[in-house]
Amino acid sequence: MYGFFIYSWVYMINSQLESEDAAKTKTKSKSTKSTKKQDGSSSNLATIRIPLIKAVSNSLKLNLKKIYPTTHELEAYVGMFTKLMFQVLSNAENLKDQELCQLTYEILAYSAKYYNQNFGIQTSILQNLQYYDQFSDSMAEVLGVCCNRYEHTSLAEDILKEISEKDFVSSDKIGPKSFSKFLVRLCELNYKILMKQMHSLIKHIDSEAYQMRNGLIEIVGMLIDQLSQLDFTENLQVQIDHFFDVIEERFRDNNSLVRSKLLQVVAKIAECKAKFPKRRINLIHHIIGRLEDKSSLTRKNAIKALSNFLTTHPFSMDGGELSKKFFESKQEQIKKRLEELQNTVMQERPAHLEVSSLSINPEEVPSNDPVDLAGPEFTELSLKQKYYSDGLLFIDQICSAIPILAQLLNSTYKQETLEAMDFFVLAYQYKIEDAIIGVKKMIHLVWTKDNTDEGRSIRKHLVDCIYRIYFTIPLATDSKSTINGIVRNLISLTYKATLADLTSLEELIVAMTEAGHIEPNVVNKLWNVYGHTKTEIPRPQRRGAIIILGMIGHAIPTMISQNIGIMMKIGLGEYGKEDLELTKYTCIALQCIGGTRKRVKGNTNISHSARLPMSDPLFDQLKSILELDNDLVTWFSMAEQIINVIYNLGLKPDILCQEIILMYIEKAKIAQRFDQDKSLSDPWPLSQLIFIVGHVAIKHIVFLEVVESELKKKGANKSIHDDEFEQVAGTAEDEIVEAMNRIRDRELLFSPEAILSKFGQMVVEISANNKVYTDSMLQISATLTMAKFMCVSSIYCEENLQLLLTILQKSKNHVIRSNIIIALGDIAVCSNILIGDNMSYLYRRLRDTESTVKKNSLMVLTHLILNGMIKVKGQLGEMAKCLQDEDSRISDLSKLFFTELASKDNAVYNNLPDMISHLSIGQDSVNETTFHKIMKFLFEFIKEKEKQCESVVEKLCQRFRNSNDPRNWRDISFCLNLIPYKSERSFKKLIEGFGFYQDKLHEDKVYNHFTDIIAKARQQIWQRTEAKMIIDELEENINKIRLGDNSVIIDKENLPPPNQNDDEMEVDDLGNDQMDTTD
Repeated sequence: MYGFFIYSWVYMINSQLESEDAAKTKTKSKSTKSTKKQDGSSSNLATIRIPLIKAVSNSLKLNLKKIYPTTHELEAYVGMFTKLMFQVLSNAENLKDQELCQLTYEILAYSAKYYNQNFGIQTSILQNLQYYDQFSDSMAEVLGVCCNRYEHTSLAEDILKEISEKDFVSSDKIGPKSFSKFLVRLCELNYKILMKQMHSLIKHIDSEAYQMRNGLIEIVGMLIDQLSQLDFTENLQVQIDHFFDVIEERFRDNNSLVRSKLLQVVAKIAECKAKFPKRRINLIHHIIGRLEDKSSLTRKNAIKALSNFLTTHPFSMDGGELSKKFFESKQEQIKKRLEELQNTVMQERPAHLEVSSLSINPEEVPSNDPVDLAGPEFTELSLKQKYYSDGLLFIDQICSAIPILAQLLNSTYKQETLEAMDFFVLAYQYKIEDAIIGVKKMIHLVWTKDNTDEGRSIRKHLVDCIYRIYFTIPLATDSKSTINGIVRNLISLTYKATLADLTSLEELIVAMTEAGHIEPNVVNKLWNVYGHTKTEIPRPQRRGAIIILGMIGHAIPTMISQNIGIMMKIGLGEYGKEDLELTKYTCIALQCIGGTRKRVKGNTNISHSARLPMSDPLFDQLKSILELDNDLVTWFSMAEQIINVIYNLGLKPDILCQEIILMYIEKAKIAQRFDQDKSLSDPWPLSQLIFIVGHVAIKHIVFLEVVESELKKKGANKSIHDDEFEQVAGTAEDEIVEAMNRIRDRELLFSPEAILSKFGQMVVEISANNKVYTDSMLQISATLTMAKFMCVSSIYCEENLQLLLTILQKSKNHVIRSNIIIALGDIAVCSNILIGDNMSYLYRRLRDTESTVKKNSLMVLTHLILNGMIKVKGQLGEMAKCLQDEDSRISDLSKLFFTELASKDNAVYNNLPDMISHLSIGQDSVNETTFHKIMKFLFEFIKEKEKQCESVVEKLCQRFRNSNDPRNWRDISFCLNLIPYKSERSFKKLIEGFGFYQDKLHEDKVYNHFTDIIAKARQQIWQRTEAKMIIDELEENINKIRLGDNSVIIDKENLPPPNQNDDEMEVDDLGNDQMDTTD
């Protein structure tokens, strides 16, 4: 009776607490006072329940057979409490109370062992697992107490046998997940009980439900870990090998979630104390394969797993670093020593004896035999040779993954990028030489624009990664060695760096300076390296120092202005005159003076008041450098930066530049040579002069913008009276703009007083007569200057544009073609009307044989199109070809272009018909494989837009009407197969167009594409009975025609007329029509 009383009391408390918990969720809007009262009531009831359940536990440990002599009565009494315990565990809130849970687990486990409650508990556990996924852990805990505390395993074994006989289907959303979690938790609590039943449970590794496969994979991973800690036996090794076979087989699982879970398990296996050397090689091979998985989650976990294998590698005998050069040198040393030992043995052995002729037992050979003398050392060296060979194999495996990981740095999925960045940090820290490939590519991520999603910022994480790589000096013993190491690392970043590398590095250095990572001591050390004169230091080292200082100067301009003296002494002094690149980078650093990090349009230089007078020694020093004769190609880039400094810092830069031009006129003796003989004996001075003239012209335009801005500011300070007068007579600002336009268009290149006017016709003459003026550098300078002049004056541009385009088309010098392409982009900005009708010249360069020209063409077109400066109607096909260019830089740029273009409403959709036509038929078409790859990429941008998909299906079906080319049929059907058919409407468009492609189905690939479409449609959620009938009907009609049954053929006279605007939609400046495509 007392037992029943306790049962009733606990039951009542459970019911009351459950009702209160349910009420809380419905009455959150009630007053705080009421809530507090309920919370107090709940707390009191919960407090009472614990002692009651303890009383139940204590009662079960009594000799109850004296009270209940019959088994039936005893089982009924205990069964009452086991049901009660399951009721306690059924409340999710109760599972948070550890003391309560432990009491219930104890009661259930004790009842199972001593009161024959196995069947009832087993039934309850299986039912809970089948219908509720929140009980997985608690049910496993019950069995864990049974096995671990009471050594009662029969209950767990019976349940595991029951589970092994179950079949799990993918449509069951609760059962597989619940049972999987249960098995994993039970394995954590007692792996031995799972090990006993694995022979029957392992069948679920092929279960239809992916959750069960996930669970079994996790269990196999845990068992490998546990078994590896036991004493080695052959039987144990067989079991471990079998489990590894299971793991390796799952790499081919068709579900990405399973592959992802597998990689997580494999990553944990890497952390086992046992290293499994043979199996590690296989696992790493499979992991590298998953780096190219179609699932981003799988790729992310593959990177994590590979990082785990890197951090847990077994080759730590020499400190753990994985330098391939070091391992190869060690292996070579061992190989030489082994050869020496073998030679010694052969020399000491009697000449008349051969090893193969010895008939004695090796154990009987005397200990002083020459073969034995080398024994211990020979064995040790052989083991070391194996160690370094295995290490080299591991390093080669990691290096083989680096190109793939470098590509994943540009992934559209942030988590992949972050994991790839962390991997390269690890690889660099382990001294893997190829890691620098990823580190250098990683620097370009500084331009990444992070979205508003939560999580780590790529830009911030990049700063953190670079700090860990270059600012953490592990072997430094004091602050001095730390600073030296940081400076050495920073300078090394500039070695063999391209312009793109330096541009990204500058942005990164500025970010790190603003974040406080570059300390004043580091900056001082960089100045010391730059200004070092006591001993000779390598030129790249001094250059690297000023390059980094110039980058820091963008964040701290005063740091440059305070060190002009040392820059004049070194970079603009004797060292600079011997090393033109040092002068160039010194000038770049000088341009930071007075500047701002974030420049505003129209304010590209420092203000008028911050400029230096032309009497400043800096300008005399700059002029003196240009006075020196120099025939190095690097002179041109140095001269460009000197002119930049003059125009950026000088108060009246045109005066000094005029002196420099006159100086070079004298050098070239232009008048005498040009009048007497057009065949120049030494064209180099003339090339230099023309280059300077061209760059002065373009910089003077920028300077005029600054002057114009200053004049407008002064005009803005006029009185109200002046403003009222200007409303009648016209504003002074308009007069300023008009005056500046007149100077640009008519005076700079045409006024007799302007020094630049003497060169306008000269560069035209030289550029037009390349057979007379044959020097390549002279031709490059002339065409470049002519193009710059065209940016200055629209009149000059109009007169000479056709000559420039002719040179672009016919020149055999790829540098000239590349320069003209870039110039045309600038001309399009300055004189859009003139260049608009000649854009075909730009598009043709996308077929150029020189990759540099092609890349520059793509970059210029990308800029002009995305900024709305030119229309793109019917010309994107050539840019789409670049998606599959052999040069990864070009293909990456093309992908970036289309990704950005897709953000403009309907842009890709509107131009898709033209691109399909351009790439599929005609002389410009591509092969089918390339066509498929390009279309797969482009269709990704319209897959989620149902109305666009509908329209594309309709247009593609109509294209079959007038096509007689089987290749074109295959391409159209392939494109139709790329549509996801997520709605019934798009599939109906396919059915409505049946008459257009009915006579094309005899082509095998066309037929296969349509069968794929039908299979895809059957998997969509929009299927209803009626929709299923439509799909069946289309499939039946296609199969009938395929078999020669013409009863379903539609008369072409009954087909709807073709859409006249199939390829000619009304478009705006971006090639975007104005139709509403919102779903």
